[in-house]
Order: sequence, then C-alpha cells, then structure tokens
Amino acid sequence: MAKKLIIYGAGDFALHCTRIFESESQFQVVAYTVDDEYRSSDTFNDKELISFSNVTKKYPPQDYSMFVAVGYSSMRARKRLYENAIAKGYSLANYVSNDATVNSTVKIGCNNIFMDGVIIEHGVSIGNNNIFWSGVTICHDTSIESHSFFAARCIVGGYSNVKNMCFIGFNAVVLQQIIIENETLVGACSLVLNNSEPHTKLIGQPARKVGTHSDMGIKIG
Repeated sequence: MAKKLIIYGAGDFALHCTRIFESESQFQVVAYTVDDEYRSSDTFNDKELISFSNVTKKYPPQDYSMFVAVGYSSMRARKRLYENAIAKGYSLANYVSNDATVNSTVKIGCNNIFMDGVIIEHGVSIGNNNIFWSGVTICHDTSIESHSFFAARCIVGGYSNVKNMCFIGFNAVVLQQIIIENETLVGACSLVLNNSEPHTKLIGQPARKVGTHSDMGIKIG
C-alpha cells in the first residue's frame, strides 16, 4: 500500500516532485500545503491545498509523511520550510531515482532528492534537505551537510566537505579535499581549486570570488 505524502509547496517544483514520487516511489501525494499568506486557493493540481497552520488537524504527522518541495530560488527559504515541517512532527521523505547509484555505505538524512544518473560513492555522508539533479557525482568519503542544491552534472571530489545552504552550478567541478563553506555559490562550469569563504560567489576556471551575499543569502532567479 502506498504511503500518504503531503507536499509542502505549490509551485513548479512541487509539481515535479509529485510526478517523481508517484512514478517511482512508494508514496502517494494526497494534498499540498503552503504558509498561510501564500494560500490563494483551496486546491492545487486537483488536490487540496491547505494552510500550513492547519495541516496537522486534517493530516496528522502520525499518519502522513511530508516533503518540502522548494527549489533553488532561496536557500534560506528551503532551510526555513524544512525546520517548519520538522517542528510539526512530520517524518520527511527521500526520493532516490531508480536510475541513481547510491553506494550501500552512504549515510542519508531526510528530505533529499537523487535524480536520474546521480552517483554517490562509498563513504559519503549526506545530511538533510539536499537536491542532487541529474548526473551529479559525489565522490568517496565526502560530507554533504544540509539545505544545498547540486545542479546537473556537477562533481564534488573525494574527501571534501560541502556545508549548509550552498549552490553548486551546472557542470561545476570541486576538486578533492576542498571545504565549501556555508552559503557558497559556485557558478556553472566553474573549477574550484581552493576552500571557499562563507557567503561568497565563485566563478571561473579556476574559480575566484566575485561577490558576497551575507545579508540576503543565496537567491537565484
């Protein structure tokens, strides 16, 4: 029997998450929820859209799981919504594509997505609320913390550490034994040869600091 899932979010990424969960996992999406100020309708995608303040009354956490479906437009927002869901007592689902390769030694938290062609090698540890898009490779013995987005076909080398609320762009490469500090943005096709500083934007081959964003965090689009 399919497990019942509430999607926290009501945008394009929530629709995408609905499709992948229902096509390849044991979950059935039964409703959506958003923060009260963003609820402008009673339905979304032909299912109930309920205010987050009321979600536990109709969909109690002992009977339903949740997935926080927020994309890369704001890393801090992704973290905030994840913490909201945890505070309500929900267990948060993971999605692992049938076409992803995740080594049996890998330790995984919750609310993570592993899309088609993702490779997670042995000895990797992964925290919570990360998105690994198609073709991402995380090499052996690397630590990925929480609330980060890894765009398609980026690579993180072995024995590295990606901290919290980071964004690694399309086809970017982080070499081995590198520390990517909190809220680092690595631009598409960049090559990271050295540890980053917190709240910085890195672009180029080799990647160099081109800006900071400690005030607003990473915002894309």
